[in-house]
Parts: sequence; C-alpha cells; structure tokens
Amino acid sequence: MAEMREYMEDSCAVFHRIRDEFGGFSNMATGLGYQVDGIGVLSSEHHYQASRFPDNPEIQHLILGISSPIMAKRKAYEFIDLTRDDWKEVNIRIMRHCIQLRYAFNLPRLSALYGKTGALPIVEKSTRDDFWGAKPVGGGKLRGVNALGRLHLEHRQTISRQPGMFTREVEAPNVSDYRLLDRDIGITHVQEDHTSPGWQAELDL
Repeated sequence: MAEMREYMEDSCAVFHRIRDEFGGFSNMATGLGYQVDGIGVLSSEHHYQASRFPDNPEIQHLILGISSPIMAKRKAYEFIDLTRDDWKEVNIRIMRHCIQLRYAFNLPRLSALYGKTGALPIVEKSTRDDFWGAKPVGGGKLRGVNALGRLHLEHRQTISRQPGMFTREVEAPNVSDYRLLDRDIGITHVQEDHTSPGWQAELDL
C-alpha cells in the first residue's frame, strides 16, 4: 500500500475536516466509539494510538482516558520513543481493525456514509501527510499514498460483497503482542442492535 497515487478531487469522496460531508471517515470524528474485545474506546484514533504501546498499559490508559481524538494523539506523541519496534510493519493491520470495529458498533450511521460514496474513490485530503492522506498539488489534484482512504475503500468493497460481515463479531488481525490494558486482543463480539451502550465502563473514567 506504499505507492503514491493521484486523484482528481472533484471526482472523489474527499474528507478533510470532520464537519465535511464525508468527515465521518476521519479518525478524528467523534460519536463513533466502540469496543475492542470488551474495552471501550472513544474513537479509532484513541485505539490506534494506544496500540503503539502494548508493553505500557499505563500509557494506554492515559491515552484512552482523554476526551478528544486529537488530544489522545498528542498524548501518544509524548511517549513516541516507546512505540513498539515493529510499528511500521503492523500499523496498517491495526488501522484496518479500527475501521472494522467502528463500523460494527456504529452500523446505521456508517452504512449510510459508505453508501453515499457510491463508486467514488475515498480520499483523505491532507496538507501535511501524504501517507495516510493525499496532498493538493495544483490543478484540482491530490497526490499521496492515501492509506486511510484506501482502507475505507477496501472496507466498502468487503461489506458490499458480504453485507453481514462484521455485524456479529470482528476478529483481531494477525499482530503479535496486540494488547490493550494488559489484555490480549482476540475476537470482539458485537451487540445485536449494533450500538454501543455502556462502552465507556471499562475505562473507569
């Protein structure tokens, strides 16, 4: 997924700010909390950043307890030197898991959002990051790896082919030492109504 790609912005489902039409695809979007094998997280950004530190549950607890996704990211960067050594080898798999879980626990809202994209490429527009997103390069073009947008596109294709996928359970990726709060992450079972009441409880906030 490392190759750069070029997109015409007006021919894509583009997300940049969370208030944009497709802003729900952003990891910074709020109101899309979920569970990771019984552990509540406020956003995919919280989950992703906490996953850097499987050997430091106290750092994970700090990150998961912060109220906003951007502040959770900033807290993680205070400990960036303690990021797991193989992070660049596993981070795509972990982000894919984040996307699957946030969909599973927020099915009505996110099904509608994916549906609105039709057959358009999904692209994160970023002025700074051309790995997770794609940067404006002039002429209405965006250029970058667009890893996050491509993971959302992959997910859209999966749920289109298998509409029942992720509605009952979500399996953890094949990642060694994949732990949150000293718990080895396995299968997450999804509530039947596809909502997440009480998901905050295990954070002990």
